[in-house]
Amino acid sequence: MTNDDVIYRSRLRLFALAKEMGSVRSACRLLGIHHSTYYRWQRQLVRFGPELLRPRERRCGRSRKVNTSD
Repeated sequence: MTNDDVIYRSRLRLFALAKEMGSVRSACRLLGIHHSTYYRWQRQLVRFGPELLRPRERRCGRSRKVNTSD
């Protein structure tokens, strides 16, 4: 299981826990996620589906070109 899978499962768990508890704020507080993040994910989940909850790949930092023409 990759780190991305762990993050994805914890995000899905947040939605299940909020439904089970009946309180979004309590579920978010328990998992340490801000409630506004939950609502942002929820909008995207409804619009694009559960695959959107997977972490996005980050771009690698640009490396500086070293000028070696002396």
